[in-house]
Amino acid sequence: MQYGERIVVGVNGSDGSNVAVRYAAREATRRDAALHLVHVVPACVDANPAAYVLGAAAVEAAGRRILTDAYDLARSLVAEGRVSTELLAGPRADALVAAAAEADLLVIGDEHKAYVEQLSSAWAADGVVPHTPCPVVLVPVSWRAVAEKPTVLVGIRDARRSLALIETGLDEARRRRATVVLLHASYRPGLDRDHLARDVDRELWLEEDRRIVAEAAEPLLEEYPDVPIEIRALVGRPGAVLRRAAASAGVLLLSRHLTQKAPGAEAVESFGRTGRQLLRRPPCPIEILPPSSQWLIPTPRPELAPSAREAGQRRRTVPGPAKVAAG
Repeated sequence: MQYGERIVVGVNGSDGSNVAVRYAAREATRRDAALHLVHVVPACVDANPAAYVLGAAAVEAAGRRILTDAYDLARSLVAEGRVSTELLAGPRADALVAAAAEADLLVIGDEHKAYVEQLSSAWAADGVVPHTPCPVVLVPVSWRAVAEKPTVLVGIRDARRSLALIETGLDEARRRRATVVLLHASYRPGLDRDHLARDVDRELWLEEDRRIVAEAAEPLLEEYPDVPIEIRALVGRPGAVLRRAAASAGVLLLSRHLTQKAPGAEAVESFGRTGRQLLRRPPCPIEILPPSSQWLIPTPRPELAPSAREAGQRRRTVPGPAKVAAG
């Protein structure tokens, strides 16, 4: 049977892997997608100090057992004809990126391991996310389908360049019958400090941020009249703001982006510090989209209002308490 989409899941027999299979099975049902389970065995067994030295045949047999267990789990959640498996060999991150070349979604499970074991297993999301041509979901080991929250949270860095990200969030909210929350976090020194609130009209900043996000989303709203939408603008470091908001979300959507050091220079893809911080301890499933070409469209950088500049200058020149020399 032919399915409209294809979801690839990286499995390795861990608790995080099993949660990833459960999440992917739920997504396959929502999207009417095929589910492809992939396990990667190391190409050089002796290079792994955390494992016993095994022959290639034994490693392959262990890998097939892992795939069989993952298949049985997936089969308990979706129809048999929807699930397929594949055993690959090589560096895990590279093999997963290659397996996802023709996929619509790659799902991997979060794993909390000791640092040395992370190095030896090479199963780090940092090696997969920045290089995958399709969206990637990292699922926390604590995820449970019965506790899934009806909110799709979209982290907006630059609203004018985030049309594809916003549209994906609306699609996801429609599939889940959920509310989509477009959240932009502003970190401007001084605006998040209560003692400067009298000098800077914080609400004016936030109102302007909300206006920019609403303006970016407006062209899409006619296509999604059935999706409740909420626009938020908050003050604070983006990583901390998103982590707090994601605690009450069913999924958090982020995007990689493209940068150019100079006009006409080759675009370089990057995944920022905020996203990497969230991936280390995901508060909910985090879906990272490939960069959109919109990131190459220049947009004006907002200038700091005079009152904010003056407040920041005053903050830097306020003298501290006088020091009294001991006599």
